[in-house]
Amino acid sequence: METANDNALNKVISLFGANDTGRGGLCPGCGHHSITIDNKKGKVLAWCAAECGAQDAINAKVRELLGPEKPLTLSTWCAWKKLPEHWVRDFALVHERVFVSKDGKPHKGRTLCFPYIGLPEVREWVDGEGTKHTTRTRHEGGFKFRPYKHKKGFWGEYTGPMLYGFNLLPYYEAHGIELNTVVLVEGESDTITLAYNGIPTLGVPGAPNGWRDEFAKVPVLAAARRILFIEEPDEASAKLTKKIAASFEPGKVWRVKLPVKDASDLWTRNPKEFATEWQRAVSAAASVIPTNDTTAVEGERHYMLTRMSERTPKALEWFWPGKIPKNKVAMFAGEPGAAKSLVTCSLAALQSTGSCLPGEVMPSLNVAEVAMLYCEDDTDDTVLPRLIASGADLTRIHELKVKRIAQDGTEEERHLALDTDLAILRECLRENPKIRLVTIDPITNYTGAAKITDEKAMRDVLTPLKELASEREVTIILVAHLNKRSDVNALNRVLGAVAMTGVARSAWLFAADEDAPDDGFDHMLMLHGKLNVGRKAKQSLKYSIKTKDIAELPPEADAVPYIEWNGESEQTAEDVLDTSSGKKSEKAGKRQEGVAFLRSMLGGGPRLADEVNNAAAARSISEATLRRAKKDLKVQSEKERGTPNGRIYWRLAGDGRLPMSSNDEQYC
Repeated sequence: METANDNALNKVISLFGANDTGRGGLCPGCGHHSITIDNKKGKVLAWCAAECGAQDAINAKVRELLGPEKPLTLSTWCAWKKLPEHWVRDFALVHERVFVSKDGKPHKGRTLCFPYIGLPEVREWVDGEGTKHTTRTRHEGGFKFRPYKHKKGFWGEYTGPMLYGFNLLPYYEAHGIELNTVVLVEGESDTITLAYNGIPTLGVPGAPNGWRDEFAKVPVLAAARRILFIEEPDEASAKLTKKIAASFEPGKVWRVKLPVKDASDLWTRNPKEFATEWQRAVSAAASVIPTNDTTAVEGERHYMLTRMSERTPKALEWFWPGKIPKNKVAMFAGEPGAAKSLVTCSLAALQSTGSCLPGEVMPSLNVAEVAMLYCEDDTDDTVLPRLIASGADLTRIHELKVKRIAQDGTEEERHLALDTDLAILRECLRENPKIRLVTIDPITNYTGAAKITDEKAMRDVLTPLKELASEREVTIILVAHLNKRSDVNALNRVLGAVAMTGVARSAWLFAADEDAPDDGFDHMLMLHGKLNVGRKAKQSLKYSIKTKDIAELPPEADAVPYIEWNGESEQTAEDVLDTSSGKKSEKAGKRQEGVAFLRSMLGGGPRLADEVNNAAAARSISEATLRRAKKDLKVQSEKERGTPNGRIYWRLAGDGRLPMSSNDEQYC
């Protein structure tokens, strides 16, 4: 029974003698205190929890108390949908009409009716006198009636399938509303709500089976640049999305998901915020790529079992020999400032020119194209100058973004979301087979709604990406940041779930090289993290950040950074990045020992660098520890004056005394 407030609910509770929560009422059928009463969606419901079968008697008592449910009129429907009655009456052709059933019996009273009116059929003909005539005829597809607020409608005088909303096309034309983008929804209410907001819309009746392939040939849909389908949160609507997409060319149909069930709910919830929320949802629309139906036919197996004897082994191929396998996913992770993004620019440049990779004598790369996804750096003033400074062939490097549709039908850009847009990436790689390297920087900004700390969600996103790399024969490099944890080893410091590095076949970690000489440049390390295929790389790589002026920028512009590779390093990821308590304490102890040694060695004045190094070696203090201690104390190096091959002296910062004699050693 319909009610606008809790008054009717309280009446029914009193009628059955239920408690304040609507439970324990006396059932007129079985005599037990088993009546449950609720008020859902404006209807008072009463039923026997003991399922005694007396529902008709229960309904009769409620109906006697509250009276029959009120028919749904145009006025009450417009108030419910928060739409002006005069606009609906003038343009949407929703009205009240008597429904006549198939057996010819009229429904009691007038009820709300949605007429399905087709496109005008234009026919030209010539009469007997040679005069040309044009006849326009509109066909009616039927009338859909809705008698009550909370009951679905039923058809009357139905003549065949037809989209709802063709009658609104003259309204769009008269008000200058472009039809570049047309929205498809389920049913009539959403069609009218969106039309009132100036959004051209057609409704699909009887989802998911109401769609017909011939609807795609309707002129308004055939001419539209984009079709936006509002997918509701149920399996039937998801099925309808696939059916609609299969009727159009790839890339034309886009899926829109609203924060509520449908467009009418979005409008009635808060009309003032509708435009903002609608635009936000449309901006996140995802292109629906038609896929082949993989549903097994009767008698077909639902699995594949292949004998290994039927497979052919093949050699492992390398993108970067010994470091990054070809056609697989690799991970680059490092601390802020370690120039990870600059390294990806360097590798993109080398791929685009087929040049030798660091450590190679003969190039292993063939000239190929690169697709770069990035969101933390701007293209024109950061990424592009870096590529130029790295010597890239810019004709072979692409920035990859995803299209989105603005409310006015124009195309804009957004970042790809791997949880929903993998089909778009697959489409791009299929249509651009020369792309052999894809960089995603940082991966945490491209996982869409999937949380980077959710293990299952990350595997659901990254595993298909791994399969795509193999399928399209591309190498994919993911860039990530390190977390600040101090209780784990180096590889477990990669930000996010374990799957972030687990899915990757190769992982490299990046950090500052604290053992590098202080020559005014930033020195970094590319440290081996893991390699699941092939033989583990024994050496890490050293690189420095240099700068150069490029001709494409004005003379007063800042110099552009690029990577200079400086050979191999004996340092490991565990040495540099392992922050577990044992390693951390060991590092700190060695560093403190080096600082104490240098302070004692140089406390009496400057000493020869060779003497200091020899004394350190005698105490088993490594060169790396000595360099770190030298940086901590800001030890200065100074060449001996007045001799052609001056010796190098070390002095503590601020110590202006003359060098000590080698005979004055006090710490050996």
